[in-house]
Amino acid sequence: MNGDLRTCVERAQQRLSQGDWTGAIDDFTHAIELDPERADAYYVNRGIARARLGDHSSAIEDYTLALRSNPGLAAAYYNRGLARHRLEDRQGALDDYAQAIVVNPAHAAAYHNRGLVRAEIGDLEGAVADYARAIELDPRRERPYVSRGNAYVAGGQLRPAIADFTAAIELGLEEDKVYVSRGNARAAQGDRRGAAEDYAQALALNPANASAYAGRASMRSLDGDPRGAIEDFSKTIELEPDLWKYWYYRANVRAMLHDLHGAIDDYSQAIDRGAEGPDPLLNRGVARAALCLETRSRDHAALEQAAADLERALSLAPAIWPSQQLALGWLQRVREVLA
Repeated sequence: MNGDLRTCVERAQQRLSQGDWTGAIDDFTHAIELDPERADAYYVNRGIARARLGDHSSAIEDYTLALRSNPGLAAAYYNRGLARHRLEDRQGALDDYAQAIVVNPAHAAAYHNRGLVRAEIGDLEGAVADYARAIELDPRRERPYVSRGNAYVAGGQLRPAIADFTAAIELGLEEDKVYVSRGNARAAQGDRRGAAEDYAQALALNPANASAYAGRASMRSLDGDPRGAIEDFSKTIELEPDLWKYWYYRANVRAMLHDLHGAIDDYSQAIDRGAEGPDPLLNRGVARAALCLETRSRDHAALEQAAADLERALSLAPAIWPSQQLALGWLQRVREVLA
């Protein structure tokens, strides 16, 4: 390697490590011009810099050029897999990760990332197998434990999921999303105390985690603290006001406290934001009807609104709906008053 080339490559590597992606691209391009016969590594590094700038198509071109001169370059297959995955070419990503593993059977990251793609396409068994191999190859790396935990949750296997989230945390991964994931799994298992502790830790790490507030709100509601639940759901709404489910959850707690005006307002907010299914309409219809009937109001407009909600809920309901009789009963009462 002559002096000009050495200087160019050293500067390119330094710029790459410092996050100067544009400068790195310029230097690696110059290195390719100076030494085109041994440019495979330069193409890979230029591809990495281009990918960091979001130009995944050009990155793929660079990795492909590297493989033309060196078909045994695992890094080129692996990084091309990353780029193809970013462009949602899942089959292309699977093929590249598989080839990286053929070239280097100890490539733990390739196993992990292939597992991510397999999970996305619904192959949970294949994903778990890939995560397990990644863990076997590099047991001190936290991320495959989290990914396998997520796959276990998707498959309804809560106990091993909790064990994997715990392993990642014990390895030093202090990440709010992992605590939320473990909290959700613990909540689904009925461990409300453990779940509440996880949500609290998530919030200590990230006070803007709406999912953690929502999880803690659910635990507070189940533990007989509805006002605490409303406080937490209010925080989720402050953080993510466009998500209908948080308005809906707060409405349910307000209805439980018999704050029917507040519940109706929140159900309306949820419905206006695209709430799915018949339940939000059912609950708003019941709240509207209860408010009229309990106050002995003969506000026909409000009763008509209640009837419309209940009728709409019934029209959206699936063939088997646990709340069907409740909806029919309330609709009959409202119609009797309107008659």
